[in-house]
Amino acid sequence: MTTENRRFLVRCLVDLLAMLFVTFTSIPNAMANSGCSHDCAKCHRITKDEVTKVLNANTPGGNVKVMEIKMSPVKGVWEIVARQGFKTGIFYLDFKKEHLIYGAIVGTRGEKNLTKASFEKNTRLKVSELKEGSTLLLGTKDASIKLYIFSDPTCSHCAEQHKILKQTVKERPDIAVHIVLFPLKDINPDSYSKAWTVYCANSLKALEDSYAGKKVTASSCDLTGFSNNIAVGQKYGITGTPTTVFADGTIYFGNIDQKALLARLEETKR
Repeated sequence: MTTENRRFLVRCLVDLLAMLFVTFTSIPNAMANSGCSHDCAKCHRITKDEVTKVLNANTPGGNVKVMEIKMSPVKGVWEIVARQGFKTGIFYLDFKKEHLIYGAIVGTRGEKNLTKASFEKNTRLKVSELKEGSTLLLGTKDASIKLYIFSDPTCSHCAEQHKILKQTVKERPDIAVHIVLFPLKDINPDSYSKAWTVYCANSLKALEDSYAGKKVTASSCDLTGFSNNIAVGQKYGITGTPTTVFADGTIYFGNIDQKALLARLEETKR
């Protein structure tokens, strides 16, 4: 091999080593700049003031109060619990603060609504805000376990849930259900008048008659407690019925079967 050939091979080897050096030393930086491969909170920060400005600039009426900010189930997106007036909701904002997202994140495995689950976990209703004596009692007053359910007397789903609750209380006398009348005027224009009629009648029979589509009559009464309870429900983001509130204040939206109900009650006792 000539001297010139040896020099050529050496240059090739040096160039190859240099290329490999650059490639391997650049890998950590490439990974670091590729986004959140692990804990996004280590690299990204956002303040309540920043989020408040974005929400107020993009929400009709403004006056939005940010309650909580955390990482969402989707990388690169913040999950925000915020309140406007009597309404509480969950919003999403990307790390660059360029996209505000309204709606639910649903997992593709089992189609679980992650937004709904997060809302139920992070929003706790203070039952002390419900006016004393303003609910219909299913069960005994001295029962050790208390459950609250927001119900519309014209709601067929509420009627189904009521049957489950009635059977549960029969089997478990240590459970008492406080029924909060909560009319959904946007769905049924007659719900408000029927709800206050049941409220003034102050009886489970009147509620059950309403569920069955029977006419319920009652004299007018003081509706302070009735109106207060509606405001409390709206404050904590309740927009549908039935909605169940457990002893720890956690909220469950929609119907719940007896097995799941009892399991949840055991969790709240711990």
